Amino acid sequence: MAFDLQIGAATAFMEASGESLEGQRGVCHVLINRLKDGRWGKTLAAVCLAPSQFSSWDTTDPNRKRLALTPDNDSTLTNLSALLRGILAGDDEDPTGGALWYFNPSLALPSWASSYIQTAKLGNQVFYKEPGGTDD
Repeated sequence: MAFDLQIGAATAFMEASGESLEGQRGVCHVLINRLKDGRWGKTLAAVCLAPSQFSSWDTTDPNRKRLALTPDNDSTLTNLSALLRGILAGDDEDPTGGALWYFNPSLALPSWASSYIQTAKLGNQVFYKEPGGTDD
């Protein structure tokens, strides 16, 4: 569990450390929503490290280089780990509406975005889920 939280917090840090707390919460919920979904892996670390899912794990991504320079006791990393722990315990309501994807429209516009359902905008991130779910 400690390794999963470490990888989850690192992923959220690289993906959303520049975001507001709400944006960070949203990204953390997407990680847990993907874990619950099961398509990306059976552990939080597997979800985060799934091939081609989080660009921040690409060795050329500047956020990955920034993480390498960040101490393990960094307050943002510590807070993200605590947030993930709370989400896993069911102590934090999902502000994304069950989203499995997100992106920052000022940085990218994925081709899939037009065919998915926007569920929330938190900070600079826009959150999406697949069409055809039972709660659409």
